[in-house]
Amino acid sequence: DHELILQATFPGAAATLRRHHGALCLYKVWSEAEGRQAFPFSENTTVAYLLFLQRTLAPPHRAETFQKAGKFATVKLGLHTGLRMFQDSLVTGLVTTNLQRKGLVKEAVPYTVQAVTALELAVVDETLQRPLRIIAGFARFCIGARLRHGDGTRIAIEPAVLPHSAYVAEKGHAFIETTATGV
Repeated sequence: DHELILQATFPGAAATLRRHHGALCLYKVWSEAEGRQAFPFSENTTVAYLLFLQRTLAPPHRAETFQKAGKFATVKLGLHTGLRMFQDSLVTGLVTTNLQRKGLVKEAVPYTVQAVTALELAVVDETLQRPLRIIAGFARFCIGARLRHGDGTRIAIEPAVLPHSAYVAEKGHAFIETTATGV
C-alpha cells in the first residue's frame, strides 16, 4: 500500500504531493485501525472515514484534502474505482459539512517595500548578530522565491543567486533572478 501511495504522489508540486500523501496515509492508518481495506477505495469505507472525521472534529480541511487526494490517486494510477465515488452527493455533502466548521480566516497583509528593504538591510548589517542576519536572509529568500516557510526549510541544495545576465544566458536552471532594490 505504501508503494501505491508513493506512485500516486510522484509527479506534481511538492507541497501538493505532501498534502495528498499525508491525507492518504492518514486514511490508510484509520482503515487498518478499523479493520477495513484501504485500497482499492470503496464508497462504504470512504463514507465511514468522512463520518469519522466529522465525529472526531478533525481539522475542517482534512475531509476535503482526502477527497482531492482520492481523486488525484484515482486519476494518476488509473484505479478502477472511478471518480464518481469522490463526486457522489453523500461524499460531497460530508466534505461540505466538515468545511462548514471552519472559522473565518483572515489573509495576512503582504509585506511593504519598506519592510522587504529592511530585511535586506538587516542581512548586510554587520552590527547585528549573525543569527538575526540569517533569519532576515531566510525570510527575504522565502519572499523572493515565493516559498512558504516549510517549503523553504526543505531545500537541500544551496540556491545560487545570479545576476540577470547570467540567468538569461543559462536559460533558467532554477536560479533566483535578482534585481537591485536600493541596497
